[in-house]
Amino acid sequence: MRVIILSLWALLLLSTGSAQAQSDTQRCDWPAFEQPCQVAGGVYRALAPSGPGPHKTILYLYGSTGHSREVTSARFFQQITERFGYALIVPGALDIKYRGGITDTGWTLRNGRQKTRNEIAFLKTVIDDATYRFSIDTENLLVMGQSRGGFLIWEIACHNPEIGSAYAVHAGGYLGKLPARCKQPVKFLHTHGTRDQVVTYNGMENVSGNVDMPPIPAAMKMLERTNGCDPQSREPTGQLPNFARYTYSGCAYGAALELMIHRGGHDYPANWIKTAIDWFEDVNAGPERLPTANPANRGKSITFKGVNSNRSTGTNSRFKSVPKN
Repeated sequence: MRVIILSLWALLLLSTGSAQAQSDTQRCDWPAFEQPCQVAGGVYRALAPSGPGPHKTILYLYGSTGHSREVTSARFFQQITERFGYALIVPGALDIKYRGGITDTGWTLRNGRQKTRNEIAFLKTVIDDATYRFSIDTENLLVMGQSRGGFLIWEIACHNPEIGSAYAVHAGGYLGKLPARCKQPVKFLHTHGTRDQVVTYNGMENVSGNVDMPPIPAAMKMLERTNGCDPQSREPTGQLPNFARYTYSGCAYGAALELMIHRGGHDYPANWIKTAIDWFEDVNAGPERLPTANPANRGKSITFKGVNSNRSTGTNSRFKSVPKN
């Protein structure tokens, strides 16, 4: 009788555990902004396409004072899932103290003064959990973000590049003294507005706890060395709506480096996310899809406010559904 009772008790525990596991799995399914996913170190929200995975994925790191709920509940971001078939994973930032004693959401940075969480460990936990819950494809994972989220992405791409397949930043930069090279070659897209007064293209002082941000050209030079690109290779590669585009060529096998500049400020243009997705699909498809600079454009230039850069009048844009100029 004791054996029977113990067996029944074991079955009860097993069924209870299975029910709890099923509940845990379902608790943050669509619409995820109504119920965030709980993981060690924090939360994340997610939008997943219908149908079986694995899904191509965007891991989105928003700027200071942002919130994961604001991203996943926005129609603009929901269209990423609906139009492009990507899962959208949005980790939640913790509160940090800003200049003047203000407390609001933000990411802990490698060279910043605030230390609230190991963001690398947290993001790896998020990716592992989302892989299980939403069947994301970690071989097709674009880490994308802006402003303070862009600061964190620069750090990840340089020091922990194994987290994503490629990286796309708007209006961020590398904080602190630049290393000679990063850990390994990466696929990296940087975009910036020439009128950005929040995170300026030409560098900033005392960004986060008296840490300086080097000029973007210096940080790109670091990635150029890391990727083994031709030092003379930053050539105009064509124009896109809102963007002047430069591609680094002669880079290491599988690496990609690109810079896009627009005339706006800190906010990204409306077509930035689509442009970054198109770039990602091209560079992640294989080296044969990488662009090559047009030698005929060498030396052509235009001066943007605060930035003196080459700009192409060529027509060899490789992006889909974008008219060529």
